[in-house]
Amino acid sequence: MTRRTGLAVILWWTGFLGFLVWAMPIGLLPQSANNHSWKPITNEAEFRQVMKELSNWGRWGPDDELGASNLITPAKRKQAAALVEEGLTTSLAHEVA
Repeated sequence: MTRRTGLAVILWWTGFLGFLVWAMPIGLLPQSANNHSWKPITNEAEFRQVMKELSNWGRWGPDDELGASNLITPAKRKQAAALVEEGLTTSLAHEVA
């Protein structure tokens, strides 16, 4: 796996895990029947309120172009690299019709 490919995989997983963190509280993904800490969104007003509360817009300043990628620090990259056990590559390419 090249360094660039490794970074792409890390960025993809960061985005995927970010989606899960965002999606579970608003009821887009099923949760355990024993976990009643979330309330499903039932109307557009609730959806907009949750989106406003969870938004990172402007979190890193008005000129920021990286957004949540700012959370991928050199220390996090080193931590992620330490988890690698095999040199397998995975394509994240999507065919364009």
